Amino acid sequence: MADIPKTKRQDKRQKKRRSNKLSSRNISQPKKPARRSVGKVLKWLHSRFEPLAYWLTLIYIFTIPFEKMYEIEGVGTISRLAGIPLLGLWLFVIVLKPNIRKLTAFHWCSLLYVAICGMSFFWSVSEDRTSVTFLTYVQLYLVTLFIWFALNNDKRCFWATVSYLTGAWIVVFLIFYNFYMNNVSKWEGRVSVAGSDANETALILVLGMSVAWYLATSIHGFGPSRLTLKLLAFSYIPAAVVALVMTGSRGGVLSTIPVVLYVLVSFMKMKISSKLVLILLIVGSIIVSIPYLPEKQIERISTTTESLESADLNSRADMWRLAFSVWQTDSKTVLVGTGAGSFSSINLGHGAHSSHVSVLVQTGLLGFIAYFLIILVLFRVSWRSPPEDRYFLLAILGSWLIGASALTWEYRKPTWVVWSLIACIAYTRSQTRARGKFSKRRI
Repeated sequence: MADIPKTKRQDKRQKKRRSNKLSSRNISQPKKPARRSVGKVLKWLHSRFEPLAYWLTLIYIFTIPFEKMYEIEGVGTISRLAGIPLLGLWLFVIVLKPNIRKLTAFHWCSLLYVAICGMSFFWSVSEDRTSVTFLTYVQLYLVTLFIWFALNNDKRCFWATVSYLTGAWIVVFLIFYNFYMNNVSKWEGRVSVAGSDANETALILVLGMSVAWYLATSIHGFGPSRLTLKLLAFSYIPAAVVALVMTGSRGGVLSTIPVVLYVLVSFMKMKISSKLVLILLIVGSIIVSIPYLPEKQIERISTTTESLESADLNSRADMWRLAFSVWQTDSKTVLVGTGAGSFSSINLGHGAHSSHVSVLVQTGLLGFIAYFLIILVLFRVSWRSPPEDRYFLLAILGSWLIGASALTWEYRKPTWVVWSLIACIAYTRSQTRARGKFSKRRI
């Protein structure tokens, strides 16, 4: 049957209905295109600024080993120069995309410790010092958060360790340069980096040893980038050992005990060919470095066991006994301490020369428990990490524990950056393994 042609009146009615439907759609949904465009703009901005914040985080980690070498008037250390834009940029990135990475027990324990340090202002014997110290802790905690947001996968964690090792190499070169130019201590001939004493410099070097061995043993395969990184990592260890001897730090030598154990455990699992190559490198490094080792510092380091047996520790033991006597003055001091940053105000000298003693005296049992929880959480996540990372994390944490026992490092950037690296590597690698995407090769 043939189609009946439509009349002009029917055509007009259909056109009118279509125009009404289109106009009603435009009236009822005017905001959808605008919302989509704003969402796309925010997503585009986040995709551009988040990688920039990550690279700035790597630069910040790179400056940590030699942070006090350069100071800028009105700004401070070189790490602060990198940290100020880092904080601002990460705040901007978080505003663009509020669904941030979930925090862990390490971050909550750290927040508790910072909060206790802030509350100690109300009973501190030096309110000015406590307020300054609390502000420092807040900045360090923010840096801890932003490192956590930045290092959200295996590859990023890997390059963070490379950044720290590169900064540690700068310290090695500076020590060699100062030794060659005779820029040494007037009394004992010890070598250090400008802005840091010899013991602090030594601990920086030791922490870099664990990182170097971790990178050297975790890089698999061949290629220009892999071979370069392996050379950078393997050559650091003998160079850092020579630099460590130049510092003459007995505490630094004791801090190498976890590193030595870590190397021995890894060495036992290597192939025979790798063992032979490593033995040749070690023997060759010893032969080359012996002429450059200063005799005075070797003699000083050789007295380490005598200092431990006498329980003197270069007069630190007397200072710690005096600090404990102040802490035990009354029940209030035992519980809440004398106030964060107040150690130099209670006639005990400029520093406690021990992070653990300093935390106990200044924040009491409350602060020390929170501080101890941070270390306990880091130890737990390190122990539960995959075997490829477990011994590295335990070694770097153990070296820090030994080194911080003779240094006032609880409010220093290297401490909080090392804590953050341990937390990021442990949690990220464990999550990757749980998802079934674990791989030894990350570059």
